[in-house]
Amino acid sequence: MRMDRIVQSIVSDEEGDDPLSLLALMDRGEALQVLEELASNRDPQLRSWAAFAAPKVLTDSAPLLAKLAKDPNPDVRDEAVDGLIAIDPDSIQASLKTSLRNSLASADYLEPMNALWRVARLRDRGSLDAIAALESDSSRPPWQRKAAEVAALLIRGEDEAIVQRLLGHDHEYVRFLARAAVLIGTANAREAVTLCSADAPDDECRMWCREALA
Repeated sequence: MRMDRIVQSIVSDEEGDDPLSLLALMDRGEALQVLEELASNRDPQLRSWAAFAAPKVLTDSAPLLAKLAKDPNPDVRDEAVDGLIAIDPDSIQASLKTSLRNSLASADYLEPMNALWRVARLRDRGSLDAIAALESDSSRPPWQRKAAEVAALLIRGEDEAIVQRLLGHDHEYVRFLARAAVLIGTANAREAVTLCSADAPDDECRMWCREALA
C-alpha cells in the first residue's frame, strides 16, 4: 500500500503526499526495496525519481545510482550521475567518464553542456582534449565555446583566475564564471558570486550570479 502511495504521489500533478517523506518513514531495508522496484520500473519518471531520492534517504546509495547511471533514458542517467558526483565522485567508473567525454561531442543542443559541467565538477583532466575540441569548433554557438573555456580553467585548477575574472566583471563570461565559482566552493569564490549578484553593473550579470547561487 505504501508503495502505491509513493508511486501515486510521484506521478500525480495534484498536491498530496510527499513521496520523500513517505520513504523516510520506512526502515532502511524497506526503503531500499522500494527504490530498487522504482529503479526497475518501465516508467522513466519513476526511475528518475529513484535516482533523485536514493542519496537523500540511503547512506549507501552508490550501487543503485551506478546502476541507474547506465539507464537507456538520458534524464535518468543525468539524475544518477549528479547523485554520484555529489556523494562519492571517486565512485564514478572509467566507463562513465568516457561516456561523459563522448557527450561533449554530441550535436545535441544541451547534451554537451550537461556533460561539460559534470566533468568540470569531477575535475576530470581526461576530458580536456574533448573540451578543447568543443571550444575551437566554430560551428558551435559562441556561448557553448565560452562555457568550454571556463570549464577547462576549472579542471586545470585555475580557480583564482576564475574568481578574478568574475570580480573584474568579464561580462561575456559572467554566466559561466559564476557557475564555476560556485563549483569551486571556497568562501572566497562564493563571496565573489554573492558580490556579483548584488553589485554587477548590469541586470543580466546580476541575474546570472543569482541563478548560480540558487
